[in-house]
Amino acid sequence: MNLKNKKILVTGGSGFLGGHVIEKLRNFDVQILAPNHKELDLIREESCRHYLLNQKPDLVIHCAGAISGLLNILKNPADIFDNNLRINLNILKFSYKFGVEKLINIGSTCAYPGELPTGYFREEEFLNGPMHESVESYGFSKRAMYLGGKAYRQQFGFNSVTLLLTNMYGPRDVFNIERAHVVSALIKKFIDAKRKKEPSVEVLGTGKAIREFLYVEDAVDAIIKAAELYDEEMPLNVGTGVETPIAELAESIKEISNYPGKIKWNTKGPDGALRKVSDISRITNKLKWKPKYDLKAGLTKTIKWFENNYESAIAKI
Repeated sequence: MNLKNKKILVTGGSGFLGGHVIEKLRNFDVQILAPNHKELDLIREESCRHYLLNQKPDLVIHCAGAISGLLNILKNPADIFDNNLRINLNILKFSYKFGVEKLINIGSTCAYPGELPTGYFREEEFLNGPMHESVESYGFSKRAMYLGGKAYRQQFGFNSVTLLLTNMYGPRDVFNIERAHVVSALIKKFIDAKRKKEPSVEVLGTGKAIREFLYVEDAVDAIIKAAELYDEEMPLNVGTGVETPIAELAESIKEISNYPGKIKWNTKGPDGALRKVSDISRITNKLKWKPKYDLKAGLTKTIKWFENNYESAIAKI
């Protein structure tokens, strides 16, 4: 898809990922639609119908959702489930109905099965088993969006594409502990402890769980490339393929933030799935895309931003 002169709707434009997508799109010759909640209430069917009927975007990059860290998913699974399903179904239905040329669905690797024999997430195995119970309310909505897009493609020829993003982090992320993902939650813990001169930082879990971490600028580059070049039904992993134990992540954040104290592991806290790492060979082959930032470089930029914008960052909910 040639983006030149296209009208592009970015849902969730005031959020972490959506905001970075909009920032990148300003480098293109496009018209950007970034409605606030009053202009477009994604949970309300009539609001979605009215907005897409009147605006008629050519491309929708669907970043919005009830996105949360593990603690909030465990605490409010019904809200996560209900809100995400309503949002996704409204966007899918009215994007097709009012002539959107292409819909980019931002999915998540948490929708993969909780256990895979290979240890790597491969797109052809996306539906091959139940999700880990810790994230199934959120992950199911992501699976449903993919399956809905597949159904609309099969019945109507609608170009719905699903990208499966791994754990993202970066400037302007959510640093509220209850809603934050692991990187931003740990950054806040270590910076707070440094500011207060506390002797230790408590981290939930054993530290043995293995994850991969994707810097937000790399994620945005992949999304733009997919909008331009990818039109297939099979979902596409967007990750790094680099395995990082949570203990190593915590030590890296401790070092980069110059926190002098100790790490205390609360082993009664949840680990989640023990291993979540993407195979990124498909996106590398299809889009010639690879992440530019290694974990140390991405963390350094994120921690510096957080310290320079501490008050506004912690106020974001």
